[in-house]
Amino acid sequence: MGEEWSMSIGDLTGQLHNFGEWKRNQLHIMEQLENWLKQEGLYTSQAQRALTQANLTLQRDHVTVAVVGEFSRGKTELINALFFSDHNFRLLPTDAGRTTMCPTEIFQDQSEPPYLRLLPIETRLEEASLAELQENKELWEYIPLDLDDSEQLHQALLKIREHKLVPREVATSMGLSEVSEIADDMESMVSVPAWRLAHLNYRHPLLSQGLRILDTPGLNAVSAEPELTYEMLPSAQARLFVVGADTGITQSDMEMWQQLIRQPGVRQRLSVMVVLNKADTLWDELRTEVEIQSTIDRQCEEVAELLNIEPEQVYAVSAQKGLVARVKQDTTSSSSARAYPTWRSTWPRR
Repeated sequence: MGEEWSMSIGDLTGQLHNFGEWKRNQLHIMEQLENWLKQEGLYTSQAQRALTQANLTLQRDHVTVAVVGEFSRGKTELINALFFSDHNFRLLPTDAGRTTMCPTEIFQDQSEPPYLRLLPIETRLEEASLAELQENKELWEYIPLDLDDSEQLHQALLKIREHKLVPREVATSMGLSEVSEIADDMESMVSVPAWRLAHLNYRHPLLSQGLRILDTPGLNAVSAEPELTYEMLPSAQARLFVVGADTGITQSDMEMWQQLIRQPGVRQRLSVMVVLNKADTLWDELRTEVEIQSTIDRQCEEVAELLNIEPEQVYAVSAQKGLVARVKQDTTSSSSARAYPTWRSTWPRR
């Protein structure tokens, strides 16, 4: 499995390299086009704005993959298994019950050492936009990360899941009434996420190639951040929409698909992959491998039909089993053997 995984990593690294080459070629063509337009007297203000915008887009040195889905679909576990299984623990915290409510951007800024930055939830009471707040580093809690100290790294990243108690009226003022949890019998105090946004600067071969990962919470939490909904998600070059094999496509899944994935003006089909996670819930020791695979294939087809996409855009995986197999370097057990063939194909290919 390790050799196959390395091949998959190499494939994606190569694709990111090719994408960078393509951008450089396009920038050269844009420069030639600008010179030609000037020579021909066609360099209008409208053409200038269009070329400037195109240049800014091409000069962005990263490719963003947004991982989107409702609560408890295994989005964070999927990211752990895909990118961070080289640790003997889950890099990004996951656990049964309460799910991650804080959107997390994962990237590599080679000009700075690894860190975790957290934007306090109280900034929702300010009038500044999320983009403006991201520029004000004084507002953020900064935690340097020691990648050689697993315990420090683990404890630091647990902060992403932190919650805090606030009066109900404060939660309402923050726009968090739909995502807060009642914390006392009098219902005067509620639990809300402690952080509004997290930035994780982490060293990884794919991140160093310009890949950025956006881990998002469920529909209500995402909808509470208009900039996340209408700017950050649409600007992602690819979106992984995660649904659960244990639940199928629910009404809230459909709402998230229609509101966040199928937004007007957002590139469709080619930039969207649907991950049918928790495929291990379909495994049954009393059924044959052929019968199990037939059930998984049928559910993938049903998901594709409901979402009106091609079946080839749906990938059945078990993030949890895949992560455990990777951490243990297990290529022999029946669970890892079942998880891995479908798991490996989650890498996007052109």
